[in-house]
Amino acid sequence: MEQIIEKKKQDRRCRKTVDSIKTALLTMLVERPLSDISISELAEYADINRKTFYNHYSGLQDVLAEIEDEMSSSIFDVLRQENFLADMGNPRPFFDALSARLMEQKELYRIMMRSGIEAEIFTKIKAWAREYIYQILSKNFPIDSNIFHFYLNVILSQISAAYKEWFCSDDPAISMDELSGFICSQVLTSCRFLADLSDSIAKERV
Repeated sequence: MEQIIEKKKQDRRCRKTVDSIKTALLTMLVERPLSDISISELAEYADINRKTFYNHYSGLQDVLAEIEDEMSSSIFDVLRQENFLADMGNPRPFFDALSARLMEQKELYRIMMRSGIEAEIFTKIKAWAREYIYQILSKNFPIDSNIFHFYLNVILSQISAAYKEWFCSDDPAISMDELSGFICSQVLTSCRFLADLSDSIAKERV
């Protein structure tokens, strides 16, 4: 029993240290780019020593990668729960859920995007969404994979650009709800276009 209690204490200390390191890095990123931050400075800011830092990470990029993984996992939770393309006539619930999840960590996304280090997050999200959408549409339409992925990459890049524009603005011209509505309409139009395109290609091959 004593060993179990001691392990739990160690786990709590470990989580607390890791959280302190992540918080310190994000706070420092508000003021300067990652390239200008040293491990010694980060350790001092997190109130730990360098040895403690290296007990958990090999470098700042590892800390950043873990933060990015947590952020993208949060997005994937929404993608898994909202099978919006099963009903192509109503993608709004998906984007409402996605926007709500993004708003829960608004400041975190804002810091990452303004620091210019959000690329990996969107790369992961776009890759997951691309396969997700393809699998759903390919069940109902004879889709040409190469053509489909070309257009889908364009669509997903536009979506990520729209969110980035919103988060990078100090005073967005529209609300997140309005942005969700706009993106929803664009995706709906794009999905119908892809479906029609695939149908057209299929008829030409007959």
